[in-house]
Amino acid sequence: MESAGRRTQARGLKPVPRSGHVAVTYGGLMLVWGGYTDLPALSSESHWGDQYLDGSELWCYDIEASLWDVWSTRKSPPGMSGSCAACIGRHMYVFGGYSADGNSNKLYRLDLKTKVWMHLKPNGKAPSPRDKVACWPYRDKLVFFGGFGPPPDNEDVTMDGVGQWRIDLSSLNVWSPTRGWNNHLVVYNITENSWTHVQIKGYQPCPRAAHAAAVIGNKGYLFGGRFEGSRMNDLHVLNLDTLQWVESLNPVSGDIPMGRSWHCMAPVSDRHLLVYGGYSTEGVPLNDVWVLDVENKTWHQQDSLPSDTRIWHTAVSGVDAGEVVVFGGCSNDLLDPYERSVHSSKIFKFFFSPKNLKRLCSEAIVTNIAMLEKELNALPSVLQRTIELLLRGCRKGDAKKHGYNLRARPKSS
Repeated sequence: MESAGRRTQARGLKPVPRSGHVAVTYGGLMLVWGGYTDLPALSSESHWGDQYLDGSELWCYDIEASLWDVWSTRKSPPGMSGSCAACIGRHMYVFGGYSADGNSNKLYRLDLKTKVWMHLKPNGKAPSPRDKVACWPYRDKLVFFGGFGPPPDNEDVTMDGVGQWRIDLSSLNVWSPTRGWNNHLVVYNITENSWTHVQIKGYQPCPRAAHAAAVIGNKGYLFGGRFEGSRMNDLHVLNLDTLQWVESLNPVSGDIPMGRSWHCMAPVSDRHLLVYGGYSTEGVPLNDVWVLDVENKTWHQQDSLPSDTRIWHTAVSGVDAGEVVVFGGCSNDLLDPYERSVHSSKIFKFFFSPKNLKRLCSEAIVTNIAMLEKELNALPSVLQRTIELLLRGCRKGDAKKHGYNLRARPKSS
């Protein structure tokens, strides 16, 4: 039996296809945890079920080498979907989610050196249990917004000064607990190990869940999500220093994406955000790609599109500036009870600018390895290791072929 905490080569394996997972970057790695997949039907007459994935597994994708590893961790949380995660220093934090026991409001921290989890118990009032919640990591803080779950303190009323909770009327039946949407802004202070519920002085976005969030500079951007019967396309900006909503970018000029939930958003530069996929109000899975210029406040739809629709997937910024890596998600309507969900383990890479010179040269060597193999020993050992990893990725039929070159501006400019 393999010892816990050991980094193990995946030997050509890929993660189980999944949706509702989390992904963060650590060094040159994309770390993937949690989510769920289909549980096969027990008979031809029964429906498919869902299976939460093993919480002790952390999948690690080397972005440059296009190669998967899997880490075995200890003292792990239960498998969950709809959590949110962030990486600060040598630690990955996971908050909230939904497991076999229902919604969670627990906060976990994984030491990425020892591969050991810790269930944190911060001082102060914890947020109510929720999933499909968003997080902005900033300095020594994690800022959480929104989500879907039971009412705070079992009260379906507005909390004093810290936002609203609105009931989902469809949850009013004997088979499920009462749940709803919130717009609470809650901060975890890493240094002080404490919770703070932020008092909002000005405007604030309406309650929502399954929205997307990203950080550029000292601003947290929020786009879309579901509230009641609507999937929205509104855009909001949070000042991460003052923890107050400072701007509602609605409407921005020109074309804008349609309303959606279960989409992804990630920075591609210090002024651009990429939005990909999601689920429309009409129940249609999406595959459109948009780039937001946060300075000019304009959206631009991209022409170079993946053919796959995606719901409840993840996106992270890549190794190079202008690179976004998308993983997993569902390609069909996961809310359709009569259709089996088609989860994915595919990687998409979007490129907003050229790769760095070292990466281009390494890939050129791999492409021409038959001609250059005898010269490899003349390279520094670090470069030899990089090329070795790239060769492994190519032999495993990796998704580097799923790369899309994007543009920052419309064709006319």
